[in-house]
Amino acid sequence: MKVTVVIPVFNRVEVILPTLESVARQTLFDFECLIIDDGSTDHSVSVVDQYISSDSRFRLIQRNRLPKGANTCRNIGLKQARAEYILFLDSDDIIADNFLESQVEYIMNKSCDAVISRIFEFDNDIKDNLIEREIGANLNLNSYIKNQCSWITSAVLWNKKSIEKINGFDEGIMKWQDWLLNIKALSKDYCFCQNFETNVFYCIAKNIKRTSNSGHHADEFFKTRLKALNYLSNKKERKLLLYHFNVNNLKKVRSNYLTLKVLFQVTFNSKSFAFLKGYLSKDV
Repeated sequence: MKVTVVIPVFNRVEVILPTLESVARQTLFDFECLIIDDGSTDHSVSVVDQYISSDSRFRLIQRNRLPKGANTCRNIGLKQARAEYILFLDSDDIIADNFLESQVEYIMNKSCDAVISRIFEFDNDIKDNLIEREIGANLNLNSYIKNQCSWITSAVLWNKKSIEKINGFDEGIMKWQDWLLNIKALSKDYCFCQNFETNVFYCIAKNIKRTSNSGHHADEFFKTRLKALNYLSNKKERKLLLYHFNVNNLKKVRSNYLTLKVLFQVTFNSKSFAFLKGYLSKDV
């Protein structure tokens, strides 16, 4: 078997079918699709179960451990995956008909750890105007930290062994899980390649809704960046990450001043970062 597709689902009855249909239409037949339910309370389970009943390549799995969340579901899928390559889709993403075939061919020819497709964004309906998202040219740690390159989880086909070596997704965070995963991979000098011959279609409306709680948003932002420091052994890379922990985002996390103070005492030993200490010390 070539590819395992993993799709976490939680109360997505209104959007899950187009995603499953896009997987079922793949020109590559040799795949399995694991739908991991995160404890849905709507009719998602029955809708999925009915849809996949006639196709043995699809399996519905219930999350059987804590913590709750998409990261846990993805890791459950990773553990049960039987294929050589793995794709993590969100429950409202759509992949082009040739996606799996094209991505597998590319990753095999290039012998890379992960291959990234083109990304097109849409708002609510895929029939809306599509906007291509730029990924960036240099797919390395330095560029990623500087936000000069970025991509989404569902655009990436992984070599399963490669993602297993970095222990998959961090189950202790709720946001920016793909960002932290990529930091872990790039810090190990993983090879990421771009494939311009296929597309993933990504719904941006979901992100607008999920970022409405600014307090929680800020806490998760800080937690993720703090965890990222643990994966960066190079002092220059750590300083670079902290430098790009910019003032706008620092405003959101000032409530975490005591934790940040400890972090800065350990990390900011040079004059170039003194202004950040001062900024966080200001009374607002």
